Amino acid sequence: MPLRQLKALYEKRQQTLNALLKDRKINSKRRDEIHGALSEIDSFLKAIDTFRDQEIEDNRKLDEKTTLDVSKSIFKSIHDKIKSRFDSSQTRKNLVLLFLKKAETTIRYEFYAKLAKNEGYESIAHVFKEFSENEKEHARLIFKYLGWDMKTKYNIMESADIERQCHSKMYDEFEDTATKERFKDIAEFIKELSEIEAEHEKKFLRLMKILHENKLFSADMIVRWKCRNCGHVSDAKEAPKKCKVCKKTQAFFEIHKE
Repeated sequence: MPLRQLKALYEKRQQTLNALLKDRKINSKRRDEIHGALSEIDSFLKAIDTFRDQEIEDNRKLDEKTTLDVSKSIFKSIHDKIKSRFDSSQTRKNLVLLFLKKAETTIRYEFYAKLAKNEGYESIAHVFKEFSENEKEHARLIFKYLGWDMKTKYNIMESADIERQCHSKMYDEFEDTATKERFKDIAEFIKELSEIEAEHEKKFLRLMKILHENKLFSADMIVRWKCRNCGHVSDAKEAPKKCKVCKKTQAFFEIHKE
């Protein structure tokens, strides 16, 4: 999109937002949001003017590719500013708390559903299960707002760090507290959980190394590859591109541990 069209588009948005500010029914929170958006648009328009002035000064016209690159650069600059403001905002902190609550409620309702089922209340169990799925979807949406939907390599690294923090500090403190308060069985339980988390960290670190070396579907020697879907086993250095039995892709193969 040419710079003049981009400018016209954002000038129109600017006019719309200024018109909204004249509405006396708008609350202070919404008014602050509009002022923030106007500030970003103003920065955007100034950047466009800078590029257009440079274009005129050089007595040349930007071709379509250059214009696109410039537009992307401007959008990225604005996006980075918004992201920086979001990362330090109370809104982000609130979303993190919401996510934790939604995640907790999802599991809690799953447990409640099983308890209701065991007591013979199938219809009530269904309600708990349905609401559990609702809460899980809410958590997923919040997860995206927080920008936590990253690539698997990053997620594995982040998960290893989470597990390390749990077993190296948090669990130790919890175990110590339970011991001091003379809840011996709970202290022992927490200690065992800590040992499990340590194993989780090791597993994530191994996976991170495997992905880094591109060895998730290949090995240095002939090994047995097992299809996780149908159980078919194949001997090779590299996992089959497709399972010859169920036709699932290479993604379903793992090294078979007998």
